[in-house]
Amino acid sequence: WCRPFGGEKGLMGPVRNGEKMRNRKIWAVLVSAAFSLSAGAAQADVLGGLFNTGTSGRNENQRGTLNIEFHACEDDPALSCGTVREFIDPAPDAVMVLPDGSPMVGFTMIKGLKDKGKGKFRGGKINALDESIEKGEMVWYGVKINKVDDGTLEIKGCLGPFCPRTLVWTPVVSEDVEASSDKTA
Repeated sequence: WCRPFGGEKGLMGPVRNGEKMRNRKIWAVLVSAAFSLSAGAAQADVLGGLFNTGTSGRNENQRGTLNIEFHACEDDPALSCGTVREFIDPAPDAVMVLPDGSPMVGFTMIKGLKDKGKGKFRGGKINALDESIEKGEMVWYGVKINKVDDGTLEIKGCLGPFCPRTLVWTPVVSEDVEASSDKTA
């Protein structure tokens, strides 16, 4: 058993008999508060939903967009991940397999996002799919994601503290999913 507040002497000198019980109650309240704070942190918001990336903008003639589903990460459910669920209207010569052998659809391209509150998600990494395909190796960057009031997501790929490019991904509504399913069927 550990003695709260420095044992028999307490923090401010000797402890009187009546103060011993009060110190134990204070200790119990502090321990209880610490557990409730850690439980609150475990209930962090996980980013969810289906979002469309729009074209990458790296090539003006590029076709195709991706639908990315955000969900709790398999290895840590308190973190958010994003997985490619659909490649819409790809160019005829579109690469469907990544340099590491992973198929594009089903690939988790965003990993380890931590909820920082107020719609901000940080600390994760994003795979630059276009760049990975061009270079023939998997290319990862840091990522910052902000939920915007209009329902969109602002995605920033970062190299260290620098986040030079912001992408806006739009939410996919159920009619959009049904329409794209009709095209691929």
